[in-house]
Amino acid sequence: MFCNNCGSQIPNGQTVCPKCGANCGQPSPSPYQPQAQQQVIVNSSQQQSNGCATAGFVLSLIGFFISFTFILQLLGLIFSIVGLAKASKLNGTGRGLAITGLIFAILDFIPGVLLIMVLTGAFAAAGSAGVFAVLPAAIL
Repeated sequence: MFCNNCGSQIPNGQTVCPKCGANCGQPSPSPYQPQAQQQVIVNSSQQQSNGCATAGFVLSLIGFFISFTFILQLLGLIFSIVGLAKASKLNGTGRGLAITGLIFAILDFIPGVLLIMVLTGAFAAAGSAGVFAVLPAAIL
């Protein structure tokens, strides 16, 4: 037990502090008594991320600004579709990114497909008009 006045330890059975002489009456309990242990519950369920949706968005965005990179656009389209499918399993996580990546990929595919169609038509028209007939055989 400890003195209420000076805090020094009082031998068991005594009510007067040997250091300051204060009457402590009943022995006071030690201030360092063990506390009751608390139980801490940690919720370890973390929200999963949708990596396919993020990858689809990033690839589509890069492909949108760097035109004529059909590989990035195609990969962005594929990852966005897979990310959209995974979003339903992950309670909607990444759904917005997947949809945005899908929109960017489709918007970037349209000019590329139109360009290929125009060039194919131009080469076909030039070939039927005999433009390529005057070129040397080594070039063909």
